[in-house]
Amino acid sequence: MLARDCAGGFGYHPGAMSADLSFDDFSAIFARHGCPAGRYLRKGYRRFLATRRLLMEAVAVSAPGPRMLDVGAHCLHQSVLYAMDGFRVTAADMTSVIGNPATRSVAAEFGIRLVAYGDLSDPRELDGLPADSFDVILFAEILEHITFNPAAMWKSIYRLLSPGGRIVVTTPNYFGRRGGGVARDLRSILSLRGAGISVRDILEVNTYGHHWRLYSARDIREYFRILSPDFSIARIAYFDTGRERPGAARLIKRRIRQAAPLFRDALYVEIGLPVKRAGITVRTHW
Repeated sequence: MLARDCAGGFGYHPGAMSADLSFDDFSAIFARHGCPAGRYLRKGYRRFLATRRLLMEAVAVSAPGPRMLDVGAHCLHQSVLYAMDGFRVTAADMTSVIGNPATRSVAAEFGIRLVAYGDLSDPRELDGLPADSFDVILFAEILEHITFNPAAMWKSIYRLLSPGGRIVVTTPNYFGRRGGGVARDLRSILSLRGAGISVRDILEVNTYGHHWRLYSARDIREYFRILSPDFSIARIAYFDTGRERPGAARLIKRRIRQAAPLFRDALYVEIGLPVKRAGITVRTHW
């Protein structure tokens, strides 16, 4: 379970840390199961560690370990980090991902439970898990890809989250270099094109292959306020994920991001669920 400190927050317990592995050591774990390091892992590793560092500031790990659901777990990269930290991890993703022999092999080594769903817009397969099953639900780099109405998905997640637990969301920051939202909108104005993703992306890129919506911190506050009055934003942090490269211009940009977190690459948001009363109250209409 998560341990509360005297101020009502979650206390930090430094005892059970998965060693901050080098990229080579981390990628070797997956390579031996038939998942060689690709571009996604190389680009994502810094983000995985940054997310883990922030989350471990909020979660105390003690036996038998916090219960985590990693939604959209992909190749179990983040699931493995938390399993090494003593979390009891359940990883959920599309049937094609969870059914992959390499994914199953990784899960077996680290004691990760696997759950497959056919359609995240209506993840009925999650109904087989008991209510209040998880202390932490990790929702990393998914929010920006959602192209469906998410009300049914959030009802399922709400049911699974234990009172006092938290949803942890990471997503590219609209104002950051990785999000590119401001630059994209300015280019749209100058080129007389509409805002948002390009027509070519709509026609040529698979649904989950790119960012359909880029969020600001204010957007996410509004998002969860509309979903349910039971949710409360416990923490918002900005962090950088890209590899720093030499050059005067990059140095200036880096110092701007250090001085003004608003322009960092990504958002880390903890959404608390102190009590369950109202449920998901958003009403969809057509």
